[in-house]
Amino acid sequence: MNLVKSREAIYNRPYDHRRFRTSRRPRGPLGALLPFIERFSTTRTEAVFRLLPRGKRFLDVGCGSGDLVLMARERFEEVYGVDISSARLRIAEEKAFRRPDKDRIHFIKHDVEEGLPFPDGFFDAVACVAVLEHLVNPPFVLAEINRVLRMNGGLVVQVPNFTFFPNRLKMLIGKLPTTGYTDDVGIDWLHLHIFTPEVLIKLLLKMGFCPIRLSCSGFMARFRRIWISFLASDVIVLARKHRSIPRWFREELRTNPLARLELRKAS
Repeated sequence: MNLVKSREAIYNRPYDHRRFRTSRRPRGPLGALLPFIERFSTTRTEAVFRLLPRGKRFLDVGCGSGDLVLMARERFEEVYGVDISSARLRIAEEKAFRRPDKDRIHFIKHDVEEGLPFPDGFFDAVACVAVLEHLVNPPFVLAEINRVLRMNGGLVVQVPNFTFFPNRLKMLIGKLPTTGYTDDVGIDWLHLHIFTPEVLIKLLLKMGFCPIRLSCSGFMARFRRIWISFLASDVIVLARKHRSIPRWFREELRTNPLARLELRKAS
């Protein structure tokens, strides 16, 4: 089994479509409180959609079951989604097939760590939701997003926030904080990287994006935005592309995510 097939198998298993369709609403007191919680909650898909500008073409990198792609059709003439999981893409394609505008909705099975299968400057806006933490090489994928996004185009990125206050408390008492699903050992093997608001902003700046707005999702998200690094369980950044990444640097990032743009400039 090659590396791409192996990664696909990993993400097909926890995200198998049958698991999504058998989810149940909780019973008891939590079930009674759920309508209240939902009323004051913002899902990450909703939060990201609110930040998307309008344009001709939109891409969701790691689109999963396609909810954001389908929502974005309201603001874009054509929408695209790429994902490594064939299980989740089947759900996305089933949803799109029932729509009258299905010819303008495109889903592609692809490993984004191999690059993005689109020409330069093809998109007016790109979203990358709950993806960077799963990647082996986030800088290269962001460099590829920079390539396929037009100048001044919008990028919305969402990642878990490692500095969320429950994680700080766990560290304080000697426990291992996690930002995703854990196994019986207590480790989240699928989240390969951790992010804070500061680190995400610095990474985006390095990769040619200018952050414009910081946001978050979850229960009482409006309140959490007062102090995102402490109160929010995730970080959402709206940025615009203000410079292109040189091809030589993008290729260097493909094999060396620690590459620094300043080194070549100084030589």
